[in-house]
Amino acid sequence: MKEFNLEAALAGEPVVTRDGRKITDLYYFKDVKTKFPLVVHIENNSSVDHYTIKGTWTEDFENQELDLFMFEPEKWVNVYHSAVRDEAWCSRFYESEKEAKENIVDGNYQTTIKLT
Repeated sequence: MKEFNLEAALAGEPVVTRDGRKITDLYYFKDVKTKFPLVVHIENNSSVDHYTIKGTWTEDFENQELDLFMFEPEKWVNVYHSAVRDEAWCSRFYESEKEAKENIVDGNYQTTIKLT
């Protein structure tokens, strides 16, 4: 997961929680003296939560499911190998494992992997 970046988040880059839920609204109260100047709405929640400027849900910085991260789309590839040429290669990037597996093209297929 990509570390939370307040400047990027305020510029509109997508933000998610550690457990993958999207942040639909994010407000930074920079002039308010508080340890939790960020207020966010998490998709499908009926309330808002408060955060430190580092994107942590608690002040003690222990990992929490609600901690914030910058969204990174998944990247999947199909891996192929030719025994005749003893050569391996990968497909183009796909956004999901399902999409990658739907696009397997020939008998040299070995596996589908997620790139990190």
